[in-house]
Amino acid sequence: MQQDYKIVSLVMVVITGILLQVLFCIVDSSDTPSRAAVEFSKAYFKYDNSMADRLCEESKTVNGENVVEKYIRLKENESKNRGYSPWFMKNKLYHIKTNTFENDKKNAKVRLTCIIKPPLKSFFTHESTEIDEVITLVKVGKVWKVCGKIFSLR
Repeated sequence: MQQDYKIVSLVMVVITGILLQVLFCIVDSSDTPSRAAVEFSKAYFKYDNSMADRLCEESKTVNGENVVEKYIRLKENESKNRGYSPWFMKNKLYHIKTNTFENDKKNAKVRLTCIIKPPLKSFFTHESTEIDEVITLVKVGKVWKVCGKIFSLR
């Protein structure tokens, strides 16, 4: 009899754990302004073309030119002029903090503070840069998009 209670208790704990895991996965997969700002920033500092997925349509072109392609091309040329491969110039974000304000379900502003470092180069030079940027976001469908002038995409 007591053995049955132990099995039922164990089964209930496992079922509760599975339900909580499913709930956490659903909540974690929802898009937020902070998530969009961080994803865009990570792609931006890695010179990754995926940053275009997080840009709103108005910010993708300036004077008919694709700003993402122009930015990546500029960084690749800069690295070649310095004698490095583009990989060596990429940066990684550390100590990321976001603060969302002015969020009205369609528009939001996120203050992003972090430190960027080139992973390999910073090991030897201890080079790092602090970033403190306010990012404007607009909700398009179910996805938050970065709009306006951000970093050097101007």
